[in-house]
Amino acid sequence: MYHCLCDDRAGNFQRYHFSFRLQSESPRNNRVRHKRYALIPTSKLYSCLTIIAVEHGAISALAVSADHTTIAGGHDSGHIFTWELNKPSQPFLHIPPLPLDQVEGRKTDGHVEGVSVIHLGFLGTRHTALVSGDDRGMAFSHLATRGLGAVRRVVKTTRILGRYPFDATPAPRPRKPSSVLGFSVLPLGNLQQATDTMGLVALLTPNLLVIVSTTPIAHTQYKAAKPKEVATDSALSGCLAWYPFMKPKQVANGSKLCLNARLVYAWSNILTLLELSVVETEDNDPTRLPVLDFRPKSRFRCDEAIVAVQWINRQVFFVDKRYIDLF
Repeated sequence: MYHCLCDDRAGNFQRYHFSFRLQSESPRNNRVRHKRYALIPTSKLYSCLTIIAVEHGAISALAVSADHTTIAGGHDSGHIFTWELNKPSQPFLHIPPLPLDQVEGRKTDGHVEGVSVIHLGFLGTRHTALVSGDDRGMAFSHLATRGLGAVRRVVKTTRILGRYPFDATPAPRPRKPSSVLGFSVLPLGNLQQATDTMGLVALLTPNLLVIVSTTPIAHTQYKAAKPKEVATDSALSGCLAWYPFMKPKQVANGSKLCLNARLVYAWSNILTLLELSVVETEDNDPTRLPVLDFRPKSRFRCDEAIVAVQWINRQVFFVDKRYIDLF
């Protein structure tokens, strides 16, 4: 069973129920079987991905660039590769993990070798700017130089969430294992905004919602703690989704009116709607970061754990309340 939640513009959610099933009937015994769908890459790209997977482990995360010309793959060994679809003979970018014996005395940041990259996303329209998260609760931004001729691209990786497993700083009490339950980059809308160059990414951990701007430097823009009313009698789940800044359909010519971006996020059975706006200031300094305003708008309690959310338009999004086994 799925839910469709509609914001009535007064801070309330109207709920609708619906369900569907993808099925096919076997001509032999008329049994219902689930269909599996997959994207089939070109033969060259498939061959290259197969070789990389053999050398660096299975792919555990995928992302597609805003112009749909570049894909990124994160591996369960910690490696990240990007590929240009029109030049699939070799990777466009390679971001290796930190070897285990170099983590304690590290001079650079990065995923730890052997830790799976489970979240991945491109920032804005760039092919050389990514963010990633792993199954140990760490997240990083990766900004690469453009490169010139034989000069290879240099990737600067910055930690934006989590702690390394071998940090020498003693903790007053043992740390609980963490993870990144939800991960989403603010997509570009149909109207240029100051946030387009900030690389905003929302991350949901077992206890916190964190929104970080990654460029020009990593900076935490917003934090929110897990609500106390979240159900504790079942396994914790988490998910989130952005809806970008958009231009209204009916506006006066030359108007810069823009509908605020929205983030919907959920821990288990509690769902929250957060609205993001850019605060207008009199300071016209182009080097100063925009001032962002985050305001919780609505909260919704479901009778079951929410495991996925997806926007349909600015007022409507779908909520999935259960896991679906594909086989």
